[in-house]
Amino acid sequence: MNYAKIALRCLVAGLLACTASAAAFAADGMPDSNMAASPAAALWAGGAFKSRVAAAFAGGVWAPMTHSLDADGILVRGEYVYVKYDFNSSLSTTGSAEGKLNRANAQIGYQLVRYGFAGSLFVGPDYQDFSVAPSRAESHNVNDKLGAMFVGRVARAGMQEFPASIEGNFSTANSTYWARARAAMNFGQFAVGPELGALGNRDFDEGRYGAYTSINLGSSAMLQAALGYSDSFRRHVSAVAGGSGAYGEISLIVLIY
Repeated sequence: MNYAKIALRCLVAGLLACTASAAAFAADGMPDSNMAASPAAALWAGGAFKSRVAAAFAGGVWAPMTHSLDADGILVRGEYVYVKYDFNSSLSTTGSAEGKLNRANAQIGYQLVRYGFAGSLFVGPDYQDFSVAPSRAESHNVNDKLGAMFVGRVARAGMQEFPASIEGNFSTANSTYWARARAAMNFGQFAVGPELGALGNRDFDEGRYGAYTSINLGSSAMLQAALGYSDSFRRHVSAVAGGSGAYGEISLIVLIY
């Protein structure tokens, strides 16, 4: 059994939480339509779960030149994620091992707003740091790595009756990727709809099928939550940790004017 694959699967489960919330407010939430100005920045924090996996994350995005996240211009973003997971291991005297991941990344990008849509592309460094206890259960197929991360997003801009978005990222650190599409109906104080996702690396692929809601807490804050089922396409990899099963996440997004 390749425990490196299990560990990296747990990693990507946690990464979903981090990347999923990055600037998602643009289309997935409902900022108060009576607000006097566009936000210049947004901060987010939250957590996620999956079988034998728990993650916490925080990040932000800022428009340093235009001071508007709804306009053409340069954007700067960054995020940090912490993932804790456990897995079965014959190399441990207890029969199980515990892993931790600390991941940090930062990017600079550019956004274009045209015809009711906002599109953005980012690039920057991504660092992933692993630790496993006991250390003899660690596999060096997955290493601490510094890589390049590419992030892209297209979403309906502004207040929409049917908000929608498509976003994703790829990191050369452990060849990790993640993508998600969302569509919803806006009921004013909240929006709700389905989401589809895909994630993986050179060792596995996984699909996600679920639903999400975004609740308006006023002109400067919103709460987002998602719940669904993750389906591992590589059945030869053990699903003990990070395999098929339920997933969920919750995040708080604060807009800064």
